[in-house]
Amino acid sequence: VLHGQRWYILAAFSLLSFQQCLFWITFSPVAQATEKYYGVDVDAVDLLLNWGPIIFVPVLPCVVNMSARKGALPHIVRTGALLCAMAAVLRLLPTWMPDTLLGQYANTRGIALVHLGQILNAAVGPMVMAPPPNLSATWFGEKERTTATAVAVMANQLGAAIGFFAPWVAPSAANIPNLLYAHLVLAGLTLVMVLVYFPEAPPSPPSPSASMAAALPDAHRAGVVKEFWTALRNPSFLTLALSGGIISGVYNAWSASLDTILPESLYDPKQAGWLGFASVMAAIIGGTSIGPLVDRIPSLQHKHKRLILFIMLACSGVSLLFTLSLPISGVSQDGVLPTSFVASGAIVLVMGLLQGAALPLYYELGVELTYPVSETMSAGFIVQFNNIAALTMLFVMPDVNKNSINAMLTFTALGTALMIFFVSERYRRVEAETASRAGGGGGPRGPGLGAARAAGDGYMALPDAVGDA
Repeated sequence: VLHGQRWYILAAFSLLSFQQCLFWITFSPVAQATEKYYGVDVDAVDLLLNWGPIIFVPVLPCVVNMSARKGALPHIVRTGALLCAMAAVLRLLPTWMPDTLLGQYANTRGIALVHLGQILNAAVGPMVMAPPPNLSATWFGEKERTTATAVAVMANQLGAAIGFFAPWVAPSAANIPNLLYAHLVLAGLTLVMVLVYFPEAPPSPPSPSASMAAALPDAHRAGVVKEFWTALRNPSFLTLALSGGIISGVYNAWSASLDTILPESLYDPKQAGWLGFASVMAAIIGGTSIGPLVDRIPSLQHKHKRLILFIMLACSGVSLLFTLSLPISGVSQDGVLPTSFVASGAIVLVMGLLQGAALPLYYELGVELTYPVSETMSAGFIVQFNNIAALTMLFVMPDVNKNSINAMLTFTALGTALMIFFVSERYRRVEAETASRAGGGGGPRGPGLGAARAAGDGYMALPDAVGDA
């Protein structure tokens, strides 16, 4: 049975995810104004952004551990909303406090408090990036899960896109507080929404797998280490997670650095900025479009591997066109193909659409390959590889000739596409739900589904959990 409350839950979660990314990118689009307002250099402003991936890596295991408890999603969401609200307050404290109270930080207007706020907000990243498949499995039916996952995932990227408009709110250093006040209002709204209503689950489960999960005692969901090793020993899932995490992380780092990658002789900083914004918006459109298509068109259902492979091969080809249209170290100083701002914009838009469309498919196929491992665990692998790849890319890019970075993206896209060939596609969750229905209405623990998950070693007992993946 589907309940209307699911859309409120999705909206509240998506708003939290949106604001987390919006807060994360706060100061980068207004870097010069931030430097003047706080009296710091560009490295300090860069660190405000870099706290995101730095804090994400160690916090993610804690979030996965929290999610192992039955009905943990509301606690994770409320914790995330509270941390975001605290971050919004901390970032405003230097504005409220007189210099005499700031002591040794008076000359930099309490930038240490701003850093602390960014750290708290960074800790929310895993709380909104790992749970989307779990939220969709708990609240949405079988023909809505990909759509719900796509919306929850893309809400985070929408925060980055809207963040590009910060200069309109804070055109000068004196306007920085206006931007922070706007964020404080948003944080307060989100906190109220999740505190007022965000239950563990709907009144009745929306699918057979959700029914079974609701019927399990909490002890069956406590084996975090066992889940981790089960997922890690699944070669198909590990290949899929590496493919999705690597290309997503590399692409995100690339699109965020277009203003420094693109040659100034062809594009000015404003044009490069608009290309970056277009890539993010295209990814959001691609991600939110693929969900309804897969959920509603029977010929696309349970074809995730083929869809991902097609999308990534297409992305490789489009990326190659972009690379050949720009200078390439050791090959051409002018580009092999003719180019223009319009042509580059079109290519970037297509790349964004393809990348955005692939991400929800990676999430959902990861859940199917690892079932009955928790959805948050499988998503956690993907987002962790994403952040590690992005950190690595950001670390090596300063030492790589900028005319070679586009080629790096092309080879990464091709390499991760080829990895998909080695994924053995299997829809374990669908198989379990089909077995449950074949049991003749035996309830959430009917033959097949209930027995598979309750027998023997409990939660990890689904046959062939590793063997033929």
